[in-house]
Amino acid sequence: MKTLVKKETGVWHARIRINPSDRITYKSMRTKDKLIAQKRIDELFQRMEREAAGIISPQKLINAASMPLRDLAKNYLRTMEAGMRYINATESRLHVLFSDLSWYLIRDINAEDFLRWRMSKTKYVPKTLNHYLSTLKSFTKWLVLHGYAIDDPIAMIPPFRIRGKVSFKYRALNDREINSLLKGKRSELYHFALLTGLRYAECAAVTWADVNLNSEYPHILLSGAKTKNGKESAIKIHSDLLEMLRTKKRESKLSECVFPKMPDNRTVKRDFEAAGIVTNNERNEKASFHSLRKTFCMLMHQANVPHRLAQEAMRHSSPELTNDIYVDRGLLNVSAAIDAIPSLKQGTKQELKTENNTMHAVQEKIKGADSNVLEAINTLKEWCTRMESNHHAIAGTRT
Repeated sequence: MKTLVKKETGVWHARIRINPSDRITYKSMRTKDKLIAQKRIDELFQRMEREAAGIISPQKLINAASMPLRDLAKNYLRTMEAGMRYINATESRLHVLFSDLSWYLIRDINAEDFLRWRMSKTKYVPKTLNHYLSTLKSFTKWLVLHGYAIDDPIAMIPPFRIRGKVSFKYRALNDREINSLLKGKRSELYHFALLTGLRYAECAAVTWADVNLNSEYPHILLSGAKTKNGKESAIKIHSDLLEMLRTKKRESKLSECVFPKMPDNRTVKRDFEAAGIVTNNERNEKASFHSLRKTFCMLMHQANVPHRLAQEAMRHSSPELTNDIYVDRGLLNVSAAIDAIPSLKQGTKQELKTENNTMHAVQEKIKGADSNVLEAINTLKEWCTRMESNHHAIAGTRT
């Protein structure tokens, strides 16, 4: 039971009782506005219900209310089951939000502040802003589930629709660009990324202890801490890379990285431009280190690798990522696919020719038939005329 009572002073008070046997709780809502009072009594009633059910303890809420958000965020990050790269990105986004919005305690979190902040970030693409919203929602949901907060003020904020609003997309490299890139600087790294499909951070994390060159199927075994999805992955080593990796491994220790000096974005851009690769074309398509992973997917597609195997090699969770996002439509040989369709016009002519020949042969046989055959046909026609419609005569039921 919960009711609002307006006192003589105009301030609204709440009358609450959870169980019929409980005593009524009287509490001031500290406002003369009925809408605000209704919101506060709903929150109070929900908290008291949870306390009565043993879901949360009042003391935990009191302690959380005075605990800095950064400390709560640290507790949240410790409970996450994901790779270090994802955890670090989550921590960075939360710290940016807390700093930009001047949020220090749980009570500071509100939807209005976030919406104003989101509208002010005009330099961010919608996809990036959705990442910030997703991170914040996961954190506030965790606060409610673990009893640090009563409700989630961010839950109803919708994400941006990103269809048609992507500022750019990565493209794959064509054969000429691949050959030119492999003749320049850092060709070993680029060759490695092209034939393994590993991302930049994953290439940087590979050590010689992860590389197995002596087994029947040479492979790279990456732990969950080194992959984007946090899962252990085994990557088959292409035969083109074996000799290069064997040469490099003789001079290295197991704990060392295969590529200890990874180039930054500017260096990769210079390498691409030196190879004659346009990094930003007129269609707003970008060529960067991530293009090597997209090229890896296109190489499998051009080699007619089944979609399910390509998805597994790309380590994607859904086929849509492999078939839609990572397939560069500009490199699809649609012209050859159309030319592979057999000519419908030629087939129609052949069918007509066969039909005409058949009819001509039938006509010739009819012309050459003797008079006895024609006579038999005429007799049959007369019989049909007299008897065909008389079912009694045919069945012998009438004399």
